[in-house]
Amino acid sequence: ALLVEAEDTAGVFKDFSARLNNLAPLPRSEMRSNESNALRPGFIPGKAEEYIDAHVEEAKELARFLVDRINYVDDVEFQNALEESIADFLKDLNGREFVVVTDKWPERAGDVKSEMFMYQQAKAKGLQQKAVVEVEKLDTWLAEYASANPDKPAPDILVLDDASYSGSQLMDFLIRLRRNLTKKQNDTMDVHMLIPFMTTASRKDNINSMQSRQEALEAEQRQKVDYIHFHTSRVMKTVEEIFQEEMKKPGADIARLKKLQSEADGIYESLDRRTLTKLWFKDADSASTLPVIKAMGGVGVITF
Repeated sequence: ALLVEAEDTAGVFKDFSARLNNLAPLPRSEMRSNESNALRPGFIPGKAEEYIDAHVEEAKELARFLVDRINYVDDVEFQNALEESIADFLKDLNGREFVVVTDKWPERAGDVKSEMFMYQQAKAKGLQQKAVVEVEKLDTWLAEYASANPDKPAPDILVLDDASYSGSQLMDFLIRLRRNLTKKQNDTMDVHMLIPFMTTASRKDNINSMQSRQEALEAEQRQKVDYIHFHTSRVMKTVEEIFQEEMKKPGADIARLKKLQSEADGIYESLDRRTLTKLWFKDADSASTLPVIKAMGGVGVITF
């Protein structure tokens, strides 16, 4: 129905909220932060040494290097980042109406995707959208909106996600979104990406990809999106950036660090896209993080 929020007919979010609320307090780990030396929560005690000891002797140094640089994002930090991103979005929005665009609405709690989880979180913080619309139905919804509101401009579009690592999934979603907008809508509508955690690679690649694919898409559909706004409050370091920062520190053992980086390059792919960041409620896929994250155990409520 026009201007009515999507119905949770299957009780997906009710079930999903219960799963979140019933989580036991996260255990604290022996792992320490390089910056604060504070204990990191969220992983099973003993898993760090167990992971390191499982490696052959010559590989243990790299294993410890990776373990020591895991960035665990707890619920407090995540909520702070989300609130800052929402505030930035609302400031940019400046009172205009907006519609949340998601992937296909799930039928089971186990199928909840990250942007839907983020919608639930943002809604709890008072975000008031005109509607929640599946991306493949956006063209129909906008046509109905224009018919019902002939003297009003189309609302802005808001896409929600918790984090963007390599940026490939986000780029694919943006392409699908473009294909469900007319040329006039693409030329005039603002698209907001509210993603509290992003890598610099993801943001840069999505901006560059939108530009580089512009000509091909225009030739295909005569469409373009001129205004894409990113609302991000935390930058996740890629493994490659972590090595680069370590080498810039005063007194850094450059030869040792280059040796470790070479070893990592020989074992893992796409270190310029993958991170050592774990969000408290989820396990990111293997294209986003290194195996050391899963090896630490702890609670992962959902995987997407």
